[in-house]
Amino acid sequence: AETYVNILMNAGIPAAAQTQTGYFDTPEVETVLSLLAITDNLFQDIPMAAVLRSPVISMTDEEMAWLMAGFKKQGKKEGDRGMYAAVRMWLYDEDRQELSAAFPKIREKLEKLEKMLEEFRFLATYLPIHELIHEIYQRSGYYDYVAAMPGGTVRKANLDMLAEKASAYEKTSYRGLFHFIRYIEKLKKY
Repeated sequence: AETYVNILMNAGIPAAAQTQTGYFDTPEVETVLSLLAITDNLFQDIPMAAVLRSPVISMTDEEMAWLMAGFKKQGKKEGDRGMYAAVRMWLYDEDRQELSAAFPKIREKLEKLEKMLEEFRFLATYLPIHELIHEIYQRSGYYDYVAAMPGGTVRKANLDMLAEKASAYEKTSYRGLFHFIRYIEKLKKY
């Protein structure tokens, strides 16, 4: 059923079916969950890679390879590992400025990511989670992007459902982005 739904939605035909994975595993929801995960903790490689490859930042496979190759080639890592350390190296390491200059598109995308995450981390300190999610939709432009995709109405509904889950979460005794991410992981599991 999932294959048929994907084919129909990519052809612009609205379709829905009861699936075993549910809407948490749709690409649009996974992207927002990854963005929330790195807003909470920058040192998560899989969500970081997902956001970098997503339409939010739009890095290509080749750019991702250069990002990590430039970092791996660096001699002094001082205990820093992972994708966020590579991002920081590309943006702030004076010894590697020629690498950033040689690949200005990569640097431009990383600066966009850094600015966006800085905003989201600040907003996360005082906004309720559902409002933070709506701000992420608006400031990243991802909600509009998803709306323009084939099956955009269903995809937007998936994102709206995520914001509704955030509202439901806020009615519990738990607070904060970390606990919301764990709450969603439990919902996925059960």
